Amino acid sequence: MAKLILLLLALMVAACDVCAIPSRVQRPDPRICAQLPLLPICANIAPPSPVVPANPPPPTGPSLFVFGDSFADNGNLAKDATQRVADNGLIRQWYVPYGSSANDSTPSGRFSNDKVQSDFIAAMMGFEKSPPSYASTGAKGHCHPTGMNFAAGSSGVYAVPRGAPQLSDQVATFAGLVRSGVISKAQLAADSVALIAISGNDYDRVSVAAPAGFGDVTAFIKNVTSGIAASADRLKKLGVGKVLTNNLHPVGCAPSQTRAIGYGACDGVANAGAPVHNRNLAHLVGDKEGVFVVNLHAAFSSVLGSLVSSSGSSSGSSNTRGGHHGQFQHKLTPCCESNDPSGFCGDTNGDDVNPEQLYTLCEDPERYFYWDEMNPTQAAWTAVMAYLEEDIKNFLAPAN
Repeated sequence: MAKLILLLLALMVAACDVCAIPSRVQRPDPRICAQLPLLPICANIAPPSPVVPANPPPPTGPSLFVFGDSFADNGNLAKDATQRVADNGLIRQWYVPYGSSANDSTPSGRFSNDKVQSDFIAAMMGFEKSPPSYASTGAKGHCHPTGMNFAAGSSGVYAVPRGAPQLSDQVATFAGLVRSGVISKAQLAADSVALIAISGNDYDRVSVAAPAGFGDVTAFIKNVTSGIAASADRLKKLGVGKVLTNNLHPVGCAPSQTRAIGYGACDGVANAGAPVHNRNLAHLVGDKEGVFVVNLHAAFSSVLGSLVSSSGSSSGSSNTRGGHHGQFQHKLTPCCESNDPSGFCGDTNGDDVNPEQLYTLCEDPERYFYWDEMNPTQAAWTAVMAYLEEDIKNFLAPAN
């Protein structure tokens, strides 16, 4: 009661001071107006800014942080209509026919007709889809409770095309957000998971089939896998609880490698590098605590079967767990194919007034394993991730 009386007396004194000396520029104590904002003398005083707690409440569940390339990207490359046909369609994923199987048939920045690998990992963790992209959250100074996706199409361990940050840059951006508190230590401590999806862009650029341009191909593969391992190590040191890192799928089966022979067989020479990559990666991270190699090679091979050359064979390649394999009538032919071998899915003549479609699109993507020249369809990702689900969930399960 005494405190209330003293407060009222202080208000009366402040009010009288203002009334008695009208020519004097004097403002009431903002602490008083904060408590009684309707007081007449407080009419022109702006309300105080809301207090943002320095340490927000810890998340109540796990979170996922995604790094890598088009296998996991959900919208990090900027949508720029002036660059739609530049850089071999680097931002094609923002335009039809990408996203054509989504509920609203709207492109979402994913390199598929709908979902990609990161969406399926997120579903295993109880989320509806991949956490939002860095472009839509972290770049604006906040992090979604489910995490953040840093992956960008065409990325790799080494230098990448305009606008696509390489893997180490993505991890460095993540580290900056951790240091600034945008991604809190509490969020990382609450069962955080990282996915590293590097799918062979480094090898595509230098052409593993003709290594003379960069020297010993074995040394180059070692450098690529060392870069992936280094990123996994850094993520662990930054506080991520568990890290999933993809091994290399049979890249010689991608339509970009099989188009020249009418999609009739996988390229055995291109496939030969995948086992070397995968052995190196397993050696570097296979025994590290909290790191798990996602066997994409076995999962892809389980669907593609005998099409994978013996040089690129993988243990478990004949395993049919998952039960989706009979649906793919077209295992090497892409659903979306450019008319020109140098073009890309979604290619046009670049004329907004009289646009001309320079690609063909299949009627039923559910029957095709590949969506475009490199990336799987949503149906293919469903089959691949069904093959891997048990192993991934066992790794992510809390320790007893």
